[in-house]
Amino acid sequence: MNQSFLLFAAKCSVIFYFTACTGIDHLTLAKSASPVITKGAWKAELIEGNNAGTPSLLSVYKFVFGSNGDLKVSKNGMETKGNWSEDNMSKRITIDLGNTDPVLGMLNNHWNVEIIANDQVSLMNRNGLAAENLKMTSLN
Repeated sequence: MNQSFLLFAAKCSVIFYFTACTGIDHLTLAKSASPVITKGAWKAELIEGNNAGTPSLLSVYKFVFGSNGDLKVSKNGMETKGNWSEDNMSKRITIDLGNTDPVLGMLNNHWNVEIIANDQVSLMNRNGLAAENLKMTSLN
């Protein structure tokens, strides 16, 4: 009985240590990008994969993600409106900016949330063997 209790206490201590003292929060499904990405304006800093030439094309756009699902993208005073949504269970953001701007049209997809930080949200889209990475960086 005494050994069983000590073993149980040791297991609980190890579990408590890992949950309290390590960065285990990135493994949970509950973390959401919405509270971060809806604060202010963002720029698309990087896209890789099949569209390797697009970082310079996207750098002139400013993205504002509304908490109601609206997405406004501006470039040189011109604004494009679209929609976005987040699925917390699958850790995925869906972007729909229509087809009027071919550069923005490349972002129309389901993006897996890879990293959530106060000033950065990194997304990934796998298309067959190629992977596209989209790094959103806060302008605030």
